[in-house]
Amino acid sequence: MADGRLETLGFLARDGAQSIASLARLRRVRHQTMSTVVADLERQGLVGRTPDPDDARGVLVTITPAGDAVVQESRTSRARRMLAAADAALDEDERATLVRAAAVLDKLAAALRASEPD
Repeated sequence: MADGRLETLGFLARDGAQSIASLARLRRVRHQTMSTVVADLERQGLVGRTPDPDDARGVLVTITPAGDAVVQESRTSRARRMLAAADAALDEDERATLVRAAAVLDKLAAALRASEPD
């Protein structure tokens, strides 16, 4: 799957239902480009559209269980590759440092998400 499509699914898995305009801003692409991406993901059964409760004319894009499975598989695969690389390239002390650093990065990411405007 093209990275842009996977990234779009990742945003939906993390943040929940989004308008096409919101997804376009998150991905820093034009609205028309995101409309094409969403249509492709919808044809694949990875996203759906629901009415926007705050805008009678708008729709929200939602991730389907199949889309969520794609995101989870991608994350699992990436984690396995990273662990294999760490085991091959790092000694025990370096791996311990990496684990501690990951916890700090998780904390930082949570703080950044909390500070972002809705």
